[in-house]
Amino acid sequence: MIPRVPFNWLDRPPSFMRFLGLKWLTNCIYPGLYRIDIVKESREFYRLFLAIDVGDAEIRKVIYR
Repeated sequence: MIPRVPFNWLDRPPSFMRFLGLKWLTNCIYPGLYRIDIVKESREFYRLFLAIDVGDAEIRKVIYR
């Protein structure tokens, strides 16, 4: 269940979203070794690269749909 908003985080189209997708996937596979707050990381990423301020509830819908 790869997040897909506004673009797929790992698949097509190839884009800068893959950087966020890599963090998400690494945290999914190795949560004990790669501990990050994916909600916080995603919000910062969206603000930096997409110029969008997303609330916690909205980003959780994207990540955990």
